[in-house]
Amino acid sequence: MKNIRASARRARLNGAVTGLASTTKCAQRNRPPAFVTNLYNFLADQNDRGNAEKSINGPLTTFVATFIETRIETEMDYHTQMWNQLQLIHEVDRQYYSWDPTVSSDISSPNFAFSFASEALFIVGLNPASSRIARRTPWPAMAFNPHSQFRLMREMNTFSAMKSTIRERDFALQGSLNPALADYGVDSEAKQYSGLAADENLICPFHAKGKIE
Repeated sequence: MKNIRASARRARLNGAVTGLASTTKCAQRNRPPAFVTNLYNFLADQNDRGNAEKSINGPLTTFVATFIETRIETEMDYHTQMWNQLQLIHEVDRQYYSWDPTVSSDISSPNFAFSFASEALFIVGLNPASSRIARRTPWPAMAFNPHSQFRLMREMNTFSAMKSTIRERDFALQGSLNPALADYGVDSEAKQYSGLAADENLICPFHAKGKIE
């Protein structure tokens, strides 16, 4: 795909294996994002590796898509553009895959999670206009984190410690906890994706549709 500057490649960030796809701009309306194929390949690779390892001692994984020529003016601007990208890749994905049955496709549900290739993913939005220092990057980006890793960490009783460490570091950096944070199952995790301070009136412009038969 012509917008790919660097096809998905591996890098190690603090012990995690990271897939990186660098694109020039966010896709527009009927054009799927250029990183879609890379994300499919990344998840397939991680599933193969995970089936072989079956161990939380293996490196954690995330896939990061960056948009180096997309201009972001405000946090709300990023919030809107991020959800537009997620809607566009969902329109591609539903041609081949159903929603992950372990999570809800209802964005208002406390059990919601974004699904791609029938794999539940937690999205972390990053952008230069973010009010949260930990989410501030030179250009817009999205990190895709498999839910399967979180489930395994819960089984291994390491999830709570990891969550506490992340929140402690965020507090030390910012001087306050991110008000968008909430435990899974308490409120829709969709409100946490863009990093915009969430309240009951925050709208996440996304509509999940069934698999095209």
